[in-house]
Amino acid sequence: GPRGCPVSLLYLEIDDFNLINDSMGHEVGDEVLKLVAARLRANVEAPDCVGRVAGSEFLAVLRPGAEAVEAQAARLLQSLALPVEPLGTLHYLRINAGLAHCPEHGRTPERLFRNAGLATHEARRRGQHQLVAYTPEFDRAAGDRLQLVSRLHEAIEKNEFASAGAASGRLG
Repeated sequence: GPRGCPVSLLYLEIDDFNLINDSMGHEVGDEVLKLVAARLRANVEAPDCVGRVAGSEFLAVLRPGAEAVEAQAARLLQSLALPVEPLGTLHYLRINAGLAHCPEHGRTPERLFRNAGLATHEARRRGQHQLVAYTPEFDRAAGDRLQLVSRLHEAIEKNEFASAGAASGRLG
């Protein structure tokens, strides 16, 4: 099989992280990121690894071992269910997590990353603190969303929308 398989990517994002930054300040936000990273590192065993990929998003590379990948992912997510206490303020984090497996969900790092991201998007849609494994139907849903956005832009450009109160002159 492809070099590096079997391996899985776990894509984690802190839901509403901007709210922490905006309400508590970037110093608290930075401390939250450090605490999350430390907690993830403490729960990942070599040769697996974890790192921050952007903003409030983290990626863990997991390999099946004594513990199945799904169990490892659930354990990592559970480690983030406990509150963090940056600079003396207590915060409960909501984490969205998506999982993609090589080779079933992609044979290249790019495809695995994309599909783990789509699974994370689905986890966010389903509600807080979810772990969702990728399925091909997420591709169709992403394509449908892109098509809808394109149609909305086209309708706006053609001025095909009327405001809700245009007929009566009232809003609401």
